[in-house]
Amino acid sequence: MASRFLMSMALAAGLLGLAALPAKAQVTVSVGGMALECSLSAKAGKATPEAFRACSEALVTEPLNQHDLYGTYVNRGTLHLIRNESHDALKDFDIAKAGAPMLGEGFVNRGAALINLGRAKEAEPEITRGIEMGTEEPEKAYYNRGLARWWLEDFKGAYEDLKKAQALKPDWAASGQVLVNFTVTPAAR
Repeated sequence: MASRFLMSMALAAGLLGLAALPAKAQVTVSVGGMALECSLSAKAGKATPEAFRACSEALVTEPLNQHDLYGTYVNRGTLHLIRNESHDALKDFDIAKAGAPMLGEGFVNRGAALINLGRAKEAEPEITRGIEMGTEEPEKAYYNRGLARWWLEDFKGAYEDLKKAQALKPDWAASGQVLVNFTVTPAAR
């Protein structure tokens, strides 16, 4: 039982930061054209100039429903995250959050950007909100919240979130790579 265990670090928190970066979630759009190209680029992790152009052109020229419009902002923000442009990513996630407050990926990725900026205390509730709303890739949400909790020194919460991420997608290596930093020992009675 998780509450009966004491989590202890095997590595200093600074070492974790070098090895673990927040995961980026993307939104699948229901249309073709530039918005789809933007979505596919975000999913593939390809933050090329062409991908940014596709996202920006879709936002200006394509007739998008609310989900696809704000999903495209999330996807462009994801491309900014890939390039470590967290401030620019936050701008896109803020637009998505204001326009589509039920789009969980916007909150999860906003949390990822905040983690990148060293603002884990702000990131944790954003990611929790995204988890509550549901996302296409919940393992990334739990992983990101686990990282935020690690930085907040909530090691038990971090461990539980990383284990949840691993259970949701066992073949995804990211959570397992961070979990090796934990040693679980029985709590003293």
